[in-house]
Amino acid sequence: IRTSPLNRVFGVFFNQNQSVVLRDKTVRQALNGSINRSEMVSQILGGYGTPLWGPVPPTLIGSADTAVTASSTSAALAQAARASLVAKGWKPRADGILQKTTGTGKNASTVTLQFDLATANVPELRAAAEYLRVAWSLAGAQVNVKIFEQGDLSQNIIRPRKYDALLFGEVVGRE
Repeated sequence: IRTSPLNRVFGVFFNQNQSVVLRDKTVRQALNGSINRSEMVSQILGGYGTPLWGPVPPTLIGSADTAVTASSTSAALAQAARASLVAKGWKPRADGILQKTTGTGKNASTVTLQFDLATANVPELRAAAEYLRVAWSLAGAQVNVKIFEQGDLSQNIIRPRKYDALLFGEVVGRE
């Protein structure tokens, strides 16, 4: 059997204009670092995919992106992400979800590490969204997965940019 890679990239897009918690660079970096991409490709795509650490597929630039590999377990990645957030002032609630208080006195406000993840009603994307929900919950985030039909997602979510985080894909470099 011969396999032929497609120049399709799937990723999570964070909408910093919609979600206050995702404006924090530390949060975005921790969420990114808590994902075991190799395990995700193996479990969800049966190994038929290439884990990426950037927006360009390796087939587009002519070489495999093997500079970064995740040898850590999912639990270790989640714990490292959680530790990095705690080091930046996030504190766990009784249920394990992280929150951060900023300001003092009357100007104090508390932000909970909580957001919605929107995706299409496609089996692989639903499975990937659930994988991300579990991985991010281990890191201290409460993620609500919202599944939409393709037309609904494009028209009512993507076009008006009404999402906190979006799990979606696109074809890159089609000739």
